[in-house]
Amino acid sequence: IIPEGEFLMGSDFGSEDELPDHLVFIKSFYLDKYEVTNIKFNRCLICERGSGGFDTSEPESPVVYVDWLNADAFCKSQNKRLPTEAEWEYAARAGSKGRYSFGEDPKLLEKFAWFEKNTVDVGLWGAKKVGSKKANQWGLFDLHGNVMEWVQNYYKSDYFASVRQQKNPIGPLSPLNKKYPLRVVRGGAWGGINNAGSPEGVRVSKRYSYVEWTRSFQIGFRCAMDIN
Repeated sequence: IIPEGEFLMGSDFGSEDELPDHLVFIKSFYLDKYEVTNIKFNRCLICERGSGGFDTSEPESPVVYVDWLNADAFCKSQNKRLPTEAEWEYAARAGSKGRYSFGEDPKLLEKFAWFEKNTVDVGLWGAKKVGSKKANQWGLFDLHGNVMEWVQNYYKSDYFASVRQQKNPIGPLSPLNKKYPLRVVRGGAWGGINNAGSPEGVRVSKRYSYVEWTRSFQIGFRCAMDIN
């Protein structure tokens, strides 16, 4: 369970699409402690995934090569949903105002995250078993690195400037381009393209966007659930 509260979403020191930081109130909700694993995803009979290089076949590794629609379908099959972008960042921060859940010091990242320094740079490729690094202050694992995570929101580069709901914001209700619907991806990854495995790429406010039918070795997800 994630406690309700206010936080500063975004970063005045990040990329342009993270500007400006702004106050958001989040209602309490449930969020999975771990990224969805292969063994759990395989139990969903209506869900599909792809395959390719750097795939993860171990049961407790995060499932990858899942597009947004199948991530959404899996969460709904569990009577859950994908978290909103604001919920995701709030949970990832766990009360921190810094670049990471533990503050500002990137030297501490190896304790909390699988990213390029402890994967690619030492010859280890691919996502790792969920929960094998330290949890953040709210007991959540792998919100920095391992695999990037789909969230509910459509992507707009000026999201923070143009959609400033203060209470549980859900973001744009439709894509900018209906033929190429971009969704937000969060959290960075163990490595791969777009510097997702760099210390900069796994920051809590870092935003990525992918068309919703993307199936990538970098992208997985976790589910959220409302509190009745």
